[in-house]
Amino acid sequence: MVRLNSKCDKEFKVSFINVLRGNAGVVIIGLSMFFLGKMIVDPVFPRFAEELGATPFIIGVLYSIEAIVYTLAQIPGGYIADRWGRKNLICLTMFIVALSYVFFAAAVSWYMLAIGIALLNFAMMHSPAIRALFADSVPQQYRGLAFTLYRLIPGIVSVLALPMASFLILRYGFVPGVRLGYALLILLSLVSAIFFTVCLKETLPSSQSRLRKIHPKALVKEYVRSYLATSRSFKGLSLTVLLISISYAICHGFYILYGIHVVGIEDWQWPIVYLLAFVVYTVSSIPIGKMIDVIGRKPPMLLSAILYIPGILIFINAKCLVECAMGYTFVLVSSSFFWPSYMAMEADLIPSRERGKIMALMNVLMELPYIFFTPLGGYLFTLNPIDPFITSIIIAIAAYLVALTLISERKTKPQ
Repeated sequence: MVRLNSKCDKEFKVSFINVLRGNAGVVIIGLSMFFLGKMIVDPVFPRFAEELGATPFIIGVLYSIEAIVYTLAQIPGGYIADRWGRKNLICLTMFIVALSYVFFAAAVSWYMLAIGIALLNFAMMHSPAIRALFADSVPQQYRGLAFTLYRLIPGIVSVLALPMASFLILRYGFVPGVRLGYALLILLSLVSAIFFTVCLKETLPSSQSRLRKIHPKALVKEYVRSYLATSRSFKGLSLTVLLISISYAICHGFYILYGIHVVGIEDWQWPIVYLLAFVVYTVSSIPIGKMIDVIGRKPPMLLSAILYIPGILIFINAKCLVECAMGYTFVLVSSSFFWPSYMAMEADLIPSRERGKIMALMNVLMELPYIFFTPLGGYLFTLNPIDPFITSIIIAIAAYLVALTLISERKTKPQ
């Protein structure tokens, strides 16, 4: 037994080293610096918008603007990633990200937030480039662990931001404290952009890195051709992701409003709820990542339902901070089962030459629901705060049924 444990530990260390070397490690470190700043402000953004005059419906509209611009940016972003290069796009747009947060820090109304959101999500056209570069840089047998670390390590680092957020709010007041948080985020975004520029290495072969003039019709045809060439399992995976994204979108941004206005917790306590949830998420993520590589991608994806649905029910019935944290923890940990499984399966099913475009399409599928369903969630919240969460449960059940019936694990091999 001791020998077996020693062998497993050695294999895990080898896997860990193989994942973190080279570009994959650079991406994780750069994103960790960025998320350290981002997590100071993201958990309290809906309340910040509310303090600047936004209603729950307007908060939904802000998330809708985010989704519209992000979605429109993904199509050219995926094309550019496959033609001009992953690194070039990532480095250029990270500097634009830093600039966009100036609008958040200086905002005196939710209108300025809308401008910052639009610029930020235009810059997020680098998302397929980051995921494509990361997938290019990791051997297939380590992808479950790799995509878990891709989400986990920035998450661990960002945990440090949550006590900082509570401190800034307590020390300087809510709005001034959040503004200081955005100032720190601007600084860390610049550091991350410089780090990527210096340390990343291009993974796109030089023979492919030719950026031609984009003709909209030809571009659409190229995307359609790439998607139709994917397997039946991938199409089932894309439908599952679409439904899960709808279930997330309809209550996105309203957890903090429910916790403060319905449960009755204080503004500075919400980062603590986030912190408690992140601690459990962090502890559980690495074994889940190894599980994905050992038992396959589909079972952990389905297991996430066991946590997500009870988590929502616990949260909407919470009477205190501890119960809020418990429900939100279940919801967050469920994502550590679902999203790394999806990302590993996606990388398995898409050939390297098509990754930029297909991953851009998947980003569009994940963001489209936020255009329509987050404003709907805001409207439902004004009618009855519990309604967006119940609707989310119903849609999530449909998503898991689709995954159960349409995704075949035996087909998740490289094409």
